[in-house]
Amino acid sequence: MKLLNILAIDVVAVALLATTISVFGCNNDSATTSDVITEQVESPVDVPVQETKPAPTPEPAGVPAPSPAREVTYGEAEAAYQERNYREAATLFTAYLEAKPDNPWGHYMLGLSARKSDDFETAEQAFKRALELDPKHVKSMLNLSRVYLDTGQAEDALEQLYEVFEFDPQSGVAYRLQGRALHQLGDTTDAIHAYRDAILIDSSDGWAINNLGLIYIEQGRFEEALPALARAVELNESAAVIRNNLGIALENTGHFRAAEEAYRAAVELDANIESSNRNLARVMEVVEDSSIEAVDLPALAQAFINDCQTWVASLEPVTEEDSIEEESSNDAGLTPIISAKNVSTEDAIGK
Repeated sequence: MKLLNILAIDVVAVALLATTISVFGCNNDSATTSDVITEQVESPVDVPVQETKPAPTPEPAGVPAPSPAREVTYGEAEAAYQERNYREAATLFTAYLEAKPDNPWGHYMLGLSARKSDDFETAEQAFKRALELDPKHVKSMLNLSRVYLDTGQAEDALEQLYEVFEFDPQSGVAYRLQGRALHQLGDTTDAIHAYRDAILIDSSDGWAINNLGLIYIEQGRFEEALPALARAVELNESAAVIRNNLGIALENTGHFRAAEEAYRAAVELDANIESSNRNLARVMEVVEDSSIEAVDLPALAQAFINDCQTWVASLEPVTEEDSIEEESSNDAGLTPIISAKNVSTEDAIGK
Protein backbone atom coordinates (compact mmCIF):
# COMPACT_ATOMS: atom_id res chain seq x y z
CA MET A 1 0.00 0.00 0.00
CA LYS A 2 2.83 2.43 0.85
CA LEU A 3 4.49 1.45 -2.38
CA LEU A 4 1.42 2.38 -4.37
CA ASN A 5 1.28 5.88 -2.71
CA ILE A 6 4.91 6.58 -3.53
CA LEU A 7 4.39 5.60 -7.17
CA ALA A 8 1.36 7.84 -7.39
CA ILE A 9 3.32 10.81 -6.06
CA ASP A 10 6.11 10.19 -8.59
CA VAL A 11 3.62 10.02 -11.44
CA VAL A 12 2.15 13.34 -10.40
CA ALA A 13 5.61 14.90 -10.16
CA VAL A 14 6.56 13.67 -13.61
CA ALA A 15 3.34 15.04 -15.02
CA LEU A 16 3.94 18.44 -13.48
CA LEU A 17 7.47 18.50 -14.84
CA ALA A 18 6.26 17.68 -18.33
CA THR A 19 3.66 20.39 -18.15
CA THR A 20 6.27 22.94 -17.11
CA ILE A 21 8.58 22.03 -19.98
CA SER A 22 5.77 22.26 -22.51
CA VAL A 23 4.82 25.77 -21.37
CA PHE A 24 8.25 27.51 -21.21
CA GLY A 25 10.15 25.36 -23.81
CA CYS A 26 13.78 24.32 -23.67
CA ASN A 27 17.03 24.16 -25.59
CA ASN A 28 17.46 27.25 -27.95
CA ASP A 29 14.01 28.58 -27.18
CA SER A 30 14.92 29.43 -23.59
CA ALA A 31 14.85 33.09 -22.53
CA THR A 32 18.15 34.83 -21.89
CA THR A 33 18.94 37.29 -19.15
CA SER A 34 18.99 40.02 -21.71
CA ASP A 35 15.33 39.45 -22.54
CA VAL A 36 14.13 39.76 -18.98
CA ILE A 37 12.93 43.22 -17.89
CA THR A 38 13.04 43.62 -14.20
CA GLU A 39 11.24 46.35 -12.30
CA GLN A 40 13.73 48.77 -10.78
CA VAL A 41 12.96 49.98 -7.30
CA GLU A 42 14.16 53.60 -6.64
CA SER A 43 16.27 54.12 -3.61
CA PRO A 44 14.50 55.91 -0.81
CA VAL A 45 17.61 58.09 -0.25
CA ASP A 46 17.27 61.70 -1.65
CA VAL A 47 20.15 62.48 -4.05
CA PRO A 48 21.02 66.18 -3.95
CA VAL A 49 20.72 67.98 -7.35
CA GLN A 50 23.51 70.46 -8.18
CA GLU A 51 22.26 73.77 -9.67
CA THR A 52 24.13 74.73 -12.83
CA LYS A 53 24.45 78.22 -14.43
CA PRO A 54 23.85 78.72 -18.17
CA ALA A 55 26.99 79.04 -20.24
CA PRO A 56 27.81 82.61 -21.30
CA THR A 57 26.81 83.61 -24.82
CA PRO A 58 29.94 83.79 -26.95
CA GLU A 59 30.83 87.10 -28.72
CA PRO A 60 30.09 87.02 -32.45
CA ALA A 61 33.19 86.20 -34.36
CA GLY A 62 34.74 88.70 -36.79
CA VAL A 63 33.51 91.95 -35.11
CA PRO A 64 36.52 93.93 -33.77
CA ALA A 65 36.19 96.14 -30.73
CA PRO A 66 35.84 99.86 -31.63
CA SER A 67 39.14 101.73 -31.45
CA PRO A 68 39.29 105.10 -29.64
CA ALA A 69 39.18 108.24 -31.85
CA ARG A 70 42.61 109.63 -32.70
CA GLU A 71 43.34 112.93 -30.98
CA VAL A 72 44.33 115.72 -33.38
CA THR A 73 47.06 118.10 -32.21
CA TYR A 74 47.12 121.85 -32.71
CA GLY A 75 50.42 121.58 -34.57
CA GLU A 76 49.00 119.04 -36.99
CA ALA A 77 46.03 121.27 -37.86
CA GLU A 78 48.20 124.37 -38.10
CA ALA A 79 50.58 122.58 -40.49
CA ALA A 80 47.67 121.91 -42.86
CA TYR A 81 46.79 125.61 -42.74
CA GLN A 82 50.36 126.68 -43.45
CA GLU A 83 50.39 124.32 -46.43
CA ARG A 84 47.22 126.08 -47.67
CA ASN A 85 45.11 122.97 -47.30
CA TYR A 86 42.39 125.11 -45.81
CA ARG A 87 39.49 122.66 -45.95
CA GLU A 88 41.61 119.97 -44.34
CA ALA A 89 42.79 122.47 -41.74
CA ALA A 90 39.17 123.35 -40.93
CA THR A 91 38.37 119.66 -40.49
CA LEU A 92 41.41 119.10 -38.27
CA PHE A 93 40.75 122.17 -36.10
CA THR A 94 37.15 121.02 -35.68
CA ALA A 95 38.44 117.65 -34.44
CA TYR A 96 41.03 119.37 -32.23
CA LEU A 97 38.34 121.48 -30.58
CA GLU A 98 36.35 118.39 -29.63
CA ALA A 99 39.10 117.65 -27.12
CA LYS A 100 40.09 121.29 -26.41
CA PRO A 101 36.84 123.28 -26.64
CA ASP A 102 38.06 126.08 -24.37
CA ASN A 103 41.09 127.13 -26.41
CA PRO A 104 40.30 130.48 -28.10
CA TRP A 105 43.25 130.07 -30.48
CA GLY A 106 41.79 126.82 -31.75
CA HIS A 107 38.52 128.59 -32.59
CA TYR A 108 40.46 131.48 -34.13
CA MET A 109 42.38 129.14 -36.42
CA LEU A 110 39.18 127.32 -37.33
CA GLY A 111 37.74 130.69 -38.30
CA LEU A 112 40.73 131.51 -40.50
CA SER A 113 40.60 128.09 -42.18
CA ALA A 114 36.84 128.30 -42.78
CA ARG A 115 37.08 131.82 -44.21
CA LYS A 116 39.83 130.70 -46.59
CA SER A 117 37.46 127.91 -47.66
CA ASP A 118 34.63 130.43 -48.25
CA ASP A 119 32.65 128.89 -45.38
CA PHE A 120 31.72 132.24 -43.93
CA GLU A 121 29.04 130.93 -41.57
CA THR A 122 31.48 128.60 -39.81
CA ALA A 123 34.12 131.34 -39.77
CA GLU A 124 31.76 133.81 -38.14
CA GLN A 125 30.70 131.31 -35.47
CA ALA A 126 34.32 130.36 -34.76
CA PHE A 127 35.51 133.95 -34.29
CA LYS A 128 32.52 134.73 -32.08
CA ARG A 129 33.27 131.67 -29.94
CA ALA A 130 36.91 132.75 -29.62
CA LEU A 131 35.72 136.15 -28.39
CA GLU A 132 33.38 134.53 -25.89
CA LEU A 133 36.38 132.70 -24.43
CA ASP A 134 38.70 135.72 -24.71
CA PRO A 135 36.88 139.07 -25.12
CA LYS A 136 40.23 140.81 -25.75
CA HIS A 137 41.25 138.58 -28.67
CA VAL A 138 41.92 141.39 -31.15
CA LYS A 139 42.87 139.06 -34.02
CA SER A 140 39.44 137.46 -33.83
CA MET A 141 37.82 140.90 -33.84
CA LEU A 142 39.75 141.91 -36.97
CA ASN A 143 38.97 138.71 -38.82
CA LEU A 144 35.32 138.75 -37.80
CA SER A 145 35.14 142.20 -39.39
CA ARG A 146 36.70 140.69 -42.53
CA VAL A 147 33.95 138.06 -42.62
CA TYR A 148 31.36 140.82 -42.38
CA LEU A 149 33.03 142.64 -45.28
CA ASP A 150 33.20 139.43 -47.30
CA THR A 151 29.45 138.99 -46.88
CA GLY A 152 28.48 142.62 -47.53
CA GLN A 153 27.77 143.52 -43.90
CA ALA A 154 29.80 146.72 -43.79
CA GLU A 155 27.92 148.26 -40.86
CA ASP A 156 28.51 145.17 -38.73
CA ALA A 157 32.18 145.35 -39.71
CA LEU A 158 32.36 148.95 -38.47
CA GLU A 159 30.74 147.97 -35.17
CA GLN A 160 33.35 145.26 -34.71
CA LEU A 161 36.20 147.63 -35.57
CA TYR A 162 35.05 150.14 -32.93
CA GLU A 163 35.78 147.41 -30.39
CA VAL A 164 39.24 146.88 -31.88
CA PHE A 165 40.07 150.56 -31.43
CA GLU A 166 39.17 150.29 -27.74
CA PHE A 167 41.94 147.75 -27.24
CA ASP A 168 44.38 148.88 -29.95
CA PRO A 169 43.85 152.47 -31.14
CA GLN A 170 47.06 152.31 -33.24
CA SER A 171 46.05 149.27 -35.29
CA GLY A 172 46.87 150.06 -38.90
CA VAL A 173 45.01 146.94 -40.05
CA ALA A 174 41.89 148.17 -38.27
CA TYR A 175 42.10 151.51 -40.09
CA ARG A 176 42.52 149.73 -43.41
CA LEU A 177 39.48 147.55 -42.73
CA GLN A 178 37.57 150.63 -41.64
CA GLY A 179 38.43 152.19 -44.98
CA ARG A 180 37.04 149.13 -46.76
CA ALA A 181 33.82 149.26 -44.75
CA LEU A 182 33.33 152.98 -45.40
CA HIS A 183 34.11 152.42 -49.08
CA GLN A 184 31.45 149.72 -49.27
CA LEU A 185 28.98 152.15 -47.72
CA GLY A 186 29.85 154.78 -50.32
CA ASP A 187 31.62 157.16 -47.94
CA THR A 188 34.79 157.62 -50.00
CA THR A 189 35.88 160.80 -48.19
CA ASP A 190 36.15 159.09 -44.80
CA ALA A 191 37.49 155.96 -46.49
CA ILE A 192 40.42 158.00 -47.86
CA HIS A 193 41.10 159.36 -44.38
CA ALA A 194 41.05 155.85 -42.93
CA TYR A 195 43.45 154.52 -45.57
CA ARG A 196 45.81 157.44 -45.02
CA ASP A 197 45.83 156.79 -41.28
CA ALA A 198 46.58 153.14 -41.94
CA ILE A 199 49.51 154.14 -44.17
CA LEU A 200 50.85 156.62 -41.62
CA ILE A 201 50.83 153.89 -38.98
CA ASP A 202 52.43 151.35 -41.34
CA SER A 203 54.06 152.84 -44.44
CA SER A 204 54.68 149.29 -45.78
CA ASP A 205 50.97 148.43 -45.93
CA GLY A 206 50.75 147.90 -49.67
CA TRP A 207 47.09 146.89 -49.53
CA ALA A 208 46.03 150.13 -47.86
CA ILE A 209 47.97 152.00 -50.57
CA ASN A 210 46.31 149.89 -53.29
CA ASN A 211 42.87 150.59 -51.86
CA LEU A 212 43.61 154.31 -51.77
CA GLY A 213 44.67 154.12 -55.42
CA LEU A 214 41.46 152.25 -56.20
CA ILE A 215 39.35 155.11 -54.88
CA TYR A 216 41.37 157.55 -56.99
CA ILE A 217 40.66 155.37 -60.06
CA GLU A 218 36.95 155.32 -59.24
CA GLN A 219 36.98 159.10 -59.03
CA GLY A 220 38.88 159.44 -62.30
CA ARG A 221 41.97 160.83 -60.53
CA PHE A 222 44.41 158.70 -62.51
CA GLU A 223 47.41 161.00 -62.10
CA GLU A 224 47.07 160.66 -58.32
CA ALA A 225 46.46 156.92 -58.55
CA LEU A 226 49.69 156.30 -60.45
CA PRO A 227 52.19 157.15 -57.64
CA ALA A 228 50.16 155.23 -55.07
CA LEU A 229 49.91 152.10 -57.21
CA ALA A 230 53.56 152.31 -58.28
CA ARG A 231 54.47 152.26 -54.58
CA ALA A 232 52.00 149.45 -53.84
CA VAL A 233 53.62 147.27 -56.53
CA GLU A 234 57.05 147.90 -54.99
CA LEU A 235 55.72 146.63 -51.67
CA ASN A 236 53.75 143.67 -53.09
CA GLU A 237 55.50 142.54 -56.24
CA SER A 238 53.67 139.20 -56.36
CA ALA A 239 50.17 140.67 -56.04
CA ALA A 240 48.42 140.29 -59.39
CA VAL A 241 45.50 142.55 -58.47
CA ILE A 242 47.79 145.50 -57.67
CA ARG A 243 49.56 145.15 -61.02
CA ASN A 244 46.16 145.04 -62.69
CA ASN A 245 45.16 148.29 -61.00
CA LEU A 246 48.49 149.90 -61.92
CA GLY A 247 47.80 148.92 -65.52
CA ILE A 248 44.45 150.70 -65.38
CA ALA A 249 46.07 153.91 -64.12
CA LEU A 250 48.79 153.68 -66.78
CA GLU A 251 46.30 153.00 -69.55
CA ASN A 252 44.17 155.97 -68.59
CA THR A 253 47.19 158.30 -68.59
CA GLY A 254 48.18 157.24 -72.10
CA HIS A 255 51.04 154.88 -71.18
CA PHE A 256 49.73 151.91 -73.15
CA ARG A 257 52.96 149.94 -73.43
CA ALA A 258 53.64 150.26 -69.72
CA ALA A 259 50.01 149.27 -69.08
CA GLU A 260 50.45 146.25 -71.33
CA GLU A 261 53.50 145.24 -69.30
CA ALA A 262 51.56 145.61 -66.03
CA TYR A 263 48.60 143.57 -67.29
CA ARG A 264 50.89 140.88 -68.65
CA ALA A 265 52.63 140.59 -65.28
CA ALA A 266 49.23 140.29 -63.58
CA VAL A 267 48.20 137.47 -65.92
CA GLU A 268 51.48 135.65 -65.36
CA LEU A 269 50.98 135.87 -61.61
CA ASP A 270 47.34 134.79 -61.71
CA ALA A 271 45.81 133.71 -65.00
CA ASN A 272 42.39 133.29 -63.36
CA ILE A 273 41.75 137.01 -63.00
CA GLU A 274 39.43 137.62 -65.94
CA SER A 275 39.74 141.39 -65.86
CA SER A 276 43.53 141.21 -66.31
CA ASN A 277 43.16 138.98 -69.36
CA ARG A 278 40.51 141.26 -70.79
CA ASN A 279 42.56 144.38 -70.13
CA LEU A 280 45.67 142.89 -71.71
CA ALA A 281 43.80 141.87 -74.86
CA ARG A 282 42.33 145.35 -75.19
CA VAL A 283 45.48 147.43 -74.62
CA MET A 284 47.54 145.35 -77.05
CA GLU A 285 45.40 146.75 -79.84
CA VAL A 286 45.99 150.38 -78.87
CA VAL A 287 48.73 152.45 -80.53
CA GLU A 288 50.63 154.68 -78.12
CA ASP A 289 51.35 158.30 -78.89
CA SER A 290 55.07 158.47 -79.58
CA SER A 291 55.26 161.95 -78.07
CA ILE A 292 54.33 160.71 -74.58
CA GLU A 293 57.32 160.59 -72.27
CA ALA A 294 58.13 157.15 -70.86
CA VAL A 295 56.83 156.64 -67.36
CA ASP A 296 59.31 156.30 -64.47
CA LEU A 297 57.58 154.06 -61.95
CA PRO A 298 60.33 154.13 -59.25
CA ALA A 299 60.25 157.95 -59.35
CA LEU A 300 56.47 157.91 -59.00
CA ALA A 301 56.71 155.55 -56.02
CA GLN A 302 59.18 157.91 -54.33
CA ALA A 303 56.87 160.82 -55.02
CA PHE A 304 54.13 158.99 -53.13
CA ILE A 305 56.46 158.43 -50.17
CA ASN A 306 57.25 162.12 -50.11
CA ASP A 307 53.58 163.01 -50.32
CA CYS A 308 52.77 160.82 -47.32
CA GLN A 309 55.05 162.95 -45.18
CA THR A 310 52.81 165.94 -45.78
CA TRP A 311 49.68 164.23 -44.50
CA VAL A 312 48.32 165.12 -41.12
CA ALA A 313 47.23 162.03 -39.28
CA SER A 314 43.84 162.23 -37.68
CA LEU A 315 44.36 158.90 -35.91
CA GLU A 316 40.84 159.29 -34.63
CA PRO A 317 38.68 156.41 -35.83
CA VAL A 318 35.50 157.42 -37.60
CA THR A 319 32.71 157.06 -35.07
CA GLU A 320 29.31 155.57 -35.63
CA GLU A 321 27.75 159.04 -35.61
CA ASP A 322 30.08 160.21 -38.38
CA SER A 323 29.07 157.52 -40.84
CA ILE A 324 25.72 156.02 -41.91
CA GLU A 325 45.36 139.22 -38.53
CA GLU A 326 45.77 136.92 -41.03
CA GLU A 327 47.68 138.05 -44.14
CA SER A 328 46.82 141.50 -45.39
CA SER A 329 46.47 140.03 -48.87
CA ASN A 330 43.07 138.70 -47.81
CA ASP A 331 41.53 142.16 -47.59
CA ALA A 332 39.85 142.05 -50.99
CA GLY A 333 37.20 144.67 -51.42
CA LEU A 334 36.55 143.67 -55.02
CA THR A 335 34.90 147.05 -55.54
CA PRO A 336 34.04 147.93 -59.16
CA ILE A 337 35.44 151.18 -60.50
CA ILE A 338 33.66 154.07 -62.17
CA SER A 339 34.65 153.72 -65.79
CA ALA A 340 36.97 156.20 -67.42
CA LYS A 341 38.14 156.07 -71.00
CA ASN A 342 38.57 152.47 -72.18
CA VAL A 343 38.55 150.66 -68.82
CA SER A 344 35.67 148.39 -67.83
CA THR A 345 33.70 149.18 -64.69
CA GLU A 346 34.75 145.84 -63.22
CA ASP A 347 38.44 145.90 -64.02
CA ALA A 348 39.92 147.43 -60.85
CA ILE A 349 40.21 145.38 -57.70
CA GLY A 350 40.44 146.50 -54.09
CA LYS A 351 41.82 144.65 -51.10
